[in-house]
Amino acid sequence: MSDTPIRSRQYRHRADWQNLVDQWQASGESVSVFCSRNKIGESSFYKWRQQLVQGVQPTQTPGFLDLSGLSVSGSSPWRIVLKLGDGVELELNRG
Repeated sequence: MSDTPIRSRQYRHRADWQNLVDQWQASGESVSVFCSRNKIGESSFYKWRQQLVQGVQPTQTPGFLDLSGLSVSGSSPWRIVLKLGDGVELELNRG
């Protein structure tokens, strides 16, 4: 059995992550060094940094987008791309 203590996960709120991202930006350190010093998983840091930049809530549920007012005249070409996350896109074309 190892003498290394088991690290328990620490729950952080959105404001905590914003504070950590702000500290990292001010530190001038690489993400790797900053995360190691603060005992943060790099993948969690990258995920939260992206979500904070994009303004996405991690538990945000998709809303309804009402397109009924969108006027599409006769034979004019159009293209709609819905970005669903994780690199998945739905593309609708008329042209």
